[in-house]
Amino acid sequence: MRPDGAIGARERQDRAWLPISSAARALGVSTSTLRAWAADGRVPHVRTAGGHRRFNPDALAEWLAERPDPGVPREERSTSLAPAPQLADVLVSRADRVAAIADEDLSGAGGQGFRHLPAHERRRAAVDWVLVVADALRTGRLAEGLDQARAYGHAHGTAGSSAEDALAGPIAMGRAIDAALGEGPEAVTPDERDHAAAVVRRLSVRIADAWADATHEGRAEAAFRPQ
Repeated sequence: MRPDGAIGARERQDRAWLPISSAARALGVSTSTLRAWAADGRVPHVRTAGGHRRFNPDALAEWLAERPDPGVPREERSTSLAPAPQLADVLVSRADRVAAIADEDLSGAGGQGFRHLPAHERRRAAVDWVLVVADALRTGRLAEGLDQARAYGHAHGTAGSSAEDALAGPIAMGRAIDAALGEGPEAVTPDERDHAAAVVRRLSVRIADAWADATHEGRAEAAFRPQ
């Protein structure tokens, strides 16, 4: 893919592109950082006819794995990380607070697929996500969480969800986890919050990657389906 190409109407229809805000959140960086990386040609992207940058989830996942920029830790290429059992325990103890923050966050336009669920199901979904992150922190192993993230993203892609819908929950959960860990007199350290954020970022990228795979597969099948 060209680092800074042009994308036409047909290409927009054939592929699923993320706006810079969604791509930045999936990678766990600010939009200004991602914009700077893109401007320097470090991150694969294209431009619309109107000049807006768009990012392919497949290419972002591949780029993250190859880590051409020092801003993304090299260890994120593997499925292991430094175990942090105490941090995992703190996160689990604040699961209800995470769920409450995420629920409020998803009450906006980005949570359309979340708001139709009953309150107890929304809480259960949020707590389940917390447990996935906590398990990775406790064991130092990401493989199981990545598998679950892939299943989540693939389900959204198969269902025809947009990239925004597929990533709305993980993005909100990342913000909620960071906020809950930083609250109160017993807030965890910035390094510990960064450690948890790295796990969430890896899971979010896997979701985006799986969503793109399923979306592309669905479009390919539709192209060969008898009319």
